[in-house]
Amino acid sequence: MNTLFRHVLIFLNLFGFIIGMYSYIPQLMSTAPQLWLLVVDCPLSALFFAIFLMGFNNKYFEVLARLSAFKYGVWTVVVTLTQPILMVQLLPAIFNIIMHLGLLIESFLFIEGDFLMKHIIPLIIFFLANDFSDYFLNTHPFIDVSLLITTGIFTFIMSFVTVLIFSRILLKK
Repeated sequence: MNTLFRHVLIFLNLFGFIIGMYSYIPQLMSTAPQLWLLVVDCPLSALFFAIFLMGFNNKYFEVLARLSAFKYGVWTVVVTLTQPILMVQLLPAIFNIIMHLGLLIESFLFIEGDFLMKHIIPLIIFFLANDFSDYFLNTHPFIDVSLLITTGIFTFIMSFVTVLIFSRILLKK
C-alpha cells in the first residue's frame, strides 16, 4: 500500500479517535469509570485501526480492528439516520455519517486472509459482551429512548452479520 495513503488513514483514524472521545465526554461523566471502555466503541475502533495501520501485526488484533470498524461504521450510520435529533443537528450528523462511512470502507481495505476461526471467536465473545453491556448495563450511546429496543436488536444482529460477512472473506478456504 502507498505509504502516503497509509499515513493519511492513520491521521484520519487518530483524528476520529480524538473527536470521538471528545463527543463521549458527557456520557463518560455519567457512566461508572470501570465501564468506560464499553462506552467508546467507535473511537476505539478508529484507534484500533490506526494501530493496525501502524504495523501492529497480530491476527487477533487485526480481526478486532477490521470487524469493529465495520460493525460500528454501519451501526453509527444507520442509527444516526434514524434519530429524530438529526433534523435539529444536521451538520454534526452529516460529519458523523461521513466519518463512520470512512471507518466502514477502510474495514475492507488491505484484506489478505489467512485467518482461522480461532482468530474470530474472541471477537464474537467481545461483541456479545459489549452488546450486553450496552443494552443491559446501559452503556449504549445516547440515542432516542423510543428507539432503544429496536436499536438494541439491531446491535445484536450487527454483531452476527459482521462475523458472518468477514468469516466468508477472511477465513482460509
